[in-house]
Amino acid sequence: MHEYTFLDQLNNICMDLLKHKDRLIICIAGKPGAGKSTLGKNIRKNGFGNFSKYSISVIDDSVMSIDLFYIFNKRIKIKTTKEDELMPFIKLLPKRKKLIFCVTAQPFKKITFTDILILLEIKDETERINRLVLRDGKFPSRHFSNSEQLIGDLKYDYLINVEL
Repeated sequence: MHEYTFLDQLNNICMDLLKHKDRLIICIAGKPGAGKSTLGKNIRKNGFGNFSKYSISVIDDSVMSIDLFYIFNKRIKIKTTKEDELMPFIKLLPKRKKLIFCVTAQPFKKITFTDILILLEIKDETERINRLVLRDGKFPSRHFSNSEQLIGDLKYDYLINVEL
């Protein structure tokens, strides 16, 4: 028996929205160490549901990996200090890229609207802190106490809460 996962839910929402739009912005937000980049990397490498990796682009904290000619992968980094609605990246994407994932702890600093917001929450705060110490070699300097600090005034059509 197939277990219905949040990726199934995401697939269904994307399929429905793409009936009316050419491209979707999907934001993955969560506290540092919650697994945002890991999820984004997995989606970029494997795709999900009806979407192959060739129809997906992932922008993770101002770095985008794009495939060139289905063989080569290039990383593009564009740093901005203001909201840019991902425009520097979007204008570089081929039309076959239907899903653009924006992976960041504070999406409102990059965008004002997303079609779908995936909010990752980790059950075990100690595990999250340990991940950050392993990754960064130090205790995290930033602390987010709630989701409102993560998403600010970001507007979205769909919200998917994922508890890890």
